[in-house]
Amino acid sequence: MRLVWQQIKASVIVPLLHLTVFVGLAMSLMLFMKTVYMIVVILIIKLFRNRPEKHYKWEPMWDDLELGNSAYPMVLIQIPMYNEKEVLLP
Repeated sequence: MRLVWQQIKASVIVPLLHLTVFVGLAMSLMLFMKTVYMIVVILIIKLFRNRPEKHYKWEPMWDDLELGNSAYPMVLIQIPMYNEKEVLLP
């Protein structure tokens, strides 16, 4: 039995363990490279941040006698009701 276990261990288990170690190392290297890349990108953004100035164009709304109230935007106001289920009519 011991001889069979030595043969299985040498031919199957040891190469699988080597493969898992190399896969783990490759994944760790990828994670490290991603972290370094993100650090570099964040530093570049913080150093060379060019924020555009915000220019707001606004003009006061003038009353137009011909248009009446249509010169103003329509606004919907919803007033919450207490116990809406009981207030609604079927």
